[in-house]
Amino acid sequence: MATDQVQVDAVASTLAATDPGPSQPHLVVTVHGIRTVGHWQERLGILLQQREPQIKTFHYKYGYFSVIAFLIPLLRWLVTRRFRHELKEQLKNYPKARIDIVAHSFGTHLVGWGLMGIAEDKRPSINTIVLAGSVLKNGFPWGKLIRDGKVRRVLNECGTQDWVLVINQLLVLGTGMAGLTGFTGMTGESLTNRFHCFGHSGYFQDAQRNPSDCFMQQWIAVLTTDAAVPSSPMPTSVSGLRLFLLQNAEPIKLVLWVTPLVLLVLLIYNLKTEADQQREAAQWAEEQVRRIREEFRLRQNADAAERRIQAPPDPQLASVFSNADAKLTKPAPASMDLFGLLAELLHSQYVHRKEPEAKLIAAQIALAGKAMERLDAALAAWRKAWALHDQLQKQYPEASKLKNLGSFFPVIIAMVLLQQDLQANPVETLQQEDLKDALAYQKQMVRTAKEIEELGLPGRKVEGPAVTAYQAFAQTLGKRARFWEQFSSVLEKKIQETGTPHQALLFSTQAIEFLQTPLVHPVPPKTKLRLSLAYTKLAQIQQDMGQWNAARASFHKAVTFGEEAVQADRDDVQAWLQWAQTLTNLGHLESASTQDLAAETAWFERGLQVLRDAPATAKTVPAYHSRLTDLETVCSTNRSFLDAIEGAVTLTGSLAREGRHAIAANMAEELAQSDPKNAFLRLQVARCYVELVAALDRTTSKDLVANYALRAIENIQQALDLGYQQKNAAQIAASADWDPIRRLPEFQKLFEQRQ
Repeated sequence: MATDQVQVDAVASTLAATDPGPSQPHLVVTVHGIRTVGHWQERLGILLQQREPQIKTFHYKYGYFSVIAFLIPLLRWLVTRRFRHELKEQLKNYPKARIDIVAHSFGTHLVGWGLMGIAEDKRPSINTIVLAGSVLKNGFPWGKLIRDGKVRRVLNECGTQDWVLVINQLLVLGTGMAGLTGFTGMTGESLTNRFHCFGHSGYFQDAQRNPSDCFMQQWIAVLTTDAAVPSSPMPTSVSGLRLFLLQNAEPIKLVLWVTPLVLLVLLIYNLKTEADQQREAAQWAEEQVRRIREEFRLRQNADAAERRIQAPPDPQLASVFSNADAKLTKPAPASMDLFGLLAELLHSQYVHRKEPEAKLIAAQIALAGKAMERLDAALAAWRKAWALHDQLQKQYPEASKLKNLGSFFPVIIAMVLLQQDLQANPVETLQQEDLKDALAYQKQMVRTAKEIEELGLPGRKVEGPAVTAYQAFAQTLGKRARFWEQFSSVLEKKIQETGTPHQALLFSTQAIEFLQTPLVHPVPPKTKLRLSLAYTKLAQIQQDMGQWNAARASFHKAVTFGEEAVQADRDDVQAWLQWAQTLTNLGHLESASTQDLAAETAWFERGLQVLRDAPATAKTVPAYHSRLTDLETVCSTNRSFLDAIEGAVTLTGSLAREGRHAIAANMAEELAQSDPKNAFLRLQVARCYVELVAALDRTTSKDLVANYALRAIENIQQALDLGYQQKNAAQIAASADWDPIRRLPEFQKLFEQRQ
């Protein structure tokens, strides 16, 4: 600092010696920098007036200008514009005056760009401009102003330790660090750079940063004389590489400024994109819900077709039991030989016993055997023999043979009753009360056939007339099977009228048992078709009684026999229609018992495929076309509904994984409101919430995950309460769909109660 003082004194002495004295009005304008009110301006004015009392000084004050304001080009432009206006207005009063300007820091920006902004023909002539700590770029066009005669000379004071300008060079757009590196161009008397070893405010402070006028003393001579100012070179300690990097820091500055703007634009763009995506996601969700509701409406419109496929596909199938070959209105002649065989068999078992009651039983049997042509007398004798047998068995309860023999009496009595009624009435006119006893004993007839074969006659094999009688018995059983087919159909109508499903179940079961008796095998194709129909009847009765598992098993048997009937005779249209019907029946059963639309649709689609595979002869039957059309309608609407539901579940997971869980949750609620009483839909809503649970981060969204998990469990419970898979809660619990919530106590408790 001592060296600088010596230099200041030498310059001042030289300039003072050449001072010609004032010959015209003299104005000095001072402009301060940012973050200050420019106390140095007043101190400089005092120094000037001490040297030249007539001098006029104007100190331009633009107020406290913050760093933030300095960073904003628009605010700098406004202050520069205001300074330009003030300068022009002030200089109008001194058209012949010498004008000098002293500016520091941001003030140098105001002076440089203020002058450049004035039109050339109106631009004032400036004698000397002193710049200290200039924030102008080192390439500022002073040369143009000097060549145009508007500026006589520029003195640029530079501080080699001015780190404020380094920061300015790196951060502030439209500015530079000429106050550190000097201006470039044709330097000399008109443009002089002088370098000093201090910082940004060293022009007005001493080494301890106290206010000092020491450095400003040399400006007095510069501002009051026209002598040339000696320059001082840049110290060699200043790194050339550092200067090169700083002087070419504009790209860095541009990046530093553009990056936030780009980031802001990207942020706005991302926000807009996110809003668009949110809107699109909401629209997708709304469209998915709308589609489901529309599909649900179409399903309701298809209810008529679904009801039609529940009915038998062909009236001929409903009356298949009435075929002429199945009628039995007269007994076979060989049945009389059967009664004689049974009488001989039972007589031989009692006549050799020692008990007196056995002798009486043998006598009654002999009487019954001789009286078979008069069925009423034979029936009375058989009943008397049965009563005596019961008395004898009570006396000897441990006699196993007596117990076995006792099973023959109800069977024979039943056969006599059947024979009696068949002689008097055709099958179509039979009444339920007419065969009360026969119905009670009929189930034992198949077993009796086996017992006769196993028991045989004492002392000889079953041969000769006995073989003929036994064969007649087998034929009678076969005819009884066809009779029971008729009888079951006739009584089923009466039972539907009287509302006694248990009795109908008994009749259907008996018909099926007769159709499956070994004495009728091998089963012909028509019998397989009858078996399929019989099992269908049985399953429908079981379904009406709420025996879901039993009905399911019966329908499966009906499917098996329907398929076998088709395989046995592929040209049988009735067999094809029955096979398809049994498959659709299983679909209706799933709907009624589990409300599982997916399982229902799968069975319907299998039935539809059977109809499509039917031979060309089937396609000429009107019943085929109506059934095919109805099934296609139902399958199409169901499948579309299922696809829409599955799409909603998938969309829920996708939205949740993209962070749009609120839209996904809202879509799930909209689905639930589409049909609050639909158990299947409720379960799908639960799947949506499970998708949300699986997609969210449990560490950052713990409460949200817990909320969605509880909503899922709540919808599962509602689905179960509404009847979904009410007999198969364990099957639901085992589904992999619930893995994300399986360990929750509420989930486990729900199914523990159900099971």
